[in-house]
Parts: sequence; C-alpha cells; structure tokens
Amino acid sequence: MASEVRFRRAGPNDLPRLQALLKEAFPMPAWPTDAPAWTEAHLRDLLANARVYVGEDEAGALVATGSLDQRTHLRHLAVAEPLRKQGLGSAFLGYLESEAASAGARMMTLTAEAEGALPRFYERAGFRNVGGLDIPGGKRYFQFRKALTPKLPEGVRRAREEDAEALSAFFARTYQENEKLGLQYYASAVAPEVVRHLLATSEVYVREEGGRILAAVALTPLVEVRRLSVDPAARGDGHAADLLAFALERGRAMGAAEARLEIDAGHPWLGGFYERRGFVELGTLTYDPGTPDEFRSRWFARPLLLSQAPEGSPDSVQ
Repeated sequence: MASEVRFRRAGPNDLPRLQALLKEAFPMPAWPTDAPAWTEAHLRDLLANARVYVGEDEAGALVATGSLDQRTHLRHLAVAEPLRKQGLGSAFLGYLESEAASAGARMMTLTAEAEGALPRFYERAGFRNVGGLDIPGGKRYFQFRKALTPKLPEGVRRAREEDAEALSAFFARTYQENEKLGLQYYASAVAPEVVRHLLATSEVYVREEGGRILAAVALTPLVEVRRLSVDPAARGDGHAADLLAFALERGRAMGAAEARLEIDAGHPWLGGFYERRGFVELGTLTYDPGTPDEFRSRWFARPLLLSQAPEGSPDSVQ
C-alpha cells in the first residue's frame, strides 16, 4: 500500500485535508493546556514555522502526515485509520528520517505515549528510549532519540559480503603505488577472507561507476577510518575527499566525539592530505621493533563535534 502513496512537503492548500486527518488521529491535545493539533490556527503556525510532510494517495487524499521542527523533533506522526498496520507508517517514518538527514540533521527526537503500541513501533525503527515524562492528568510519555545516517554521496553504497573478491582485487590495484614507494603495506595482498572479516566487523563503503569500484573506505565501531583508497586510474577526481567527508559524518551520527586513523610513517604526502582536512597528528607507533617486520606508523585524530571542528575545516561553521 505504501508504494501507492506519494510523500511530499505540505503547503497551505493542504490545510483542510490536514485538519481532517489530524482530527481523526489526535481528537484531544496531549497536554491539557494545549490546543488540539488540528485547529486552523495551530496548523497555520506549524506550516509557517516547521517542515510539515504528507503522504498522498492516488486519489489525492492525505493518508499520512508528520512534522519536524527546527530541532528535528518529530510531531504529529499520523496515518489514516484504514491504512494502519500495512507498512505505511514505517515507510513514512523512513522518509522523514531521510528528509532530516538530507537537511543536515544528525539526530531525530520524539515523544510518544507510554501505553499502547507506539513505543515498540519506534524501537523497531531504531529509536532509543531515553526516559519517561509525566504530564498533568496522569499520562506518561516516553522520549525517544535516533542518530541519523548521512545521505550517501552519489555512486556510493555500503559494501556487502559478495563484494569481497572485487574489493580484494581493488586493494591490490590501489596499493601498488605504496609498493613502488618502498612502503610496507599488507593491503596490497589482502586475501578475500580478510576482506570478509573487515566487512563483518566494520562499515565499508564503495563508490562505483559502471560496476567498477573506484574508491573505498572502512569505518570501525570505534570510528577509526581505515583503507581509504582510490583506484589509480580514478585519482584526482575528489573520490577520497568525498568518502572521507561521508565517513566523518557517519562517525558523528554514531555518536563519536572524534575519528582516528593510522598511516605509514614513511608516506610522503598522505599526512598532509589528512591535516588539510582537520586531522592532527597524535604521535608515532612502532610495531615489531628490531625485527625484519618492523613497521612505523603515524596516528591522527579529528574532533567530530561541530563546536570543536578546526577552523577552516569542511565542518567548521560561521
């Protein structure tokens, strides 16, 4: 049924139909001192000061609605009674999350009545219950929060287990330059089974064109950026910068305060690439010292909170 409904931003012309839908869903206000959600004055204020969205069926009837305020707090999520329990609510909620993430939001919040099916509905959608709220009249509400995944850049998708062979071949092409520089780097010979372990333990994203992998990046649960790499034939087109920016946004959505990464200490230009993007060197680390396998690396970190973003970095705000 959700496939037959078109989701869009609401406008003033939708007001009468919005009133009817909200009057059905919320006949009484949640707070005793509030006006009902469906009053004309309330809806005009909502349309002027929030982002109101609707689901419209093929006949032009509004069958779903929800609004996001300036803090990306979700209000008045409603589905027409005949279409409930058919997946429309979940599809519409996903649409609202996508709209919020596309607008730059990193968190969505909402409040739902503690009794009934709504708390479980939001939990299944990935929202986390962060506490209760008692209101006059004896009703109890739960407050929910969800980190939003940033919108994927064009041509980028999350890698799957079946990509292991192609990623193994991609890493072999990518790290040939390191071998030419005389750097020790095992990724140039990484086996498919090692890639499968990476896919199982990290979020791996690839950018493709015509079925060919052009670039890749991995992000561990601890928000360590790994294997940011670009096919030699595709370098100079901004793929590395795009994937790194996405990885940092994804890390921020995961709730991390900073991202870290490690590079070969002997690489002639990679440290500068990361420093220009807000990373600061933490120091060096030597593996297997005094052995033929001795390897020296440099560690970098970058804050992810906007208020901490280095001046001039892509995430700094005026």
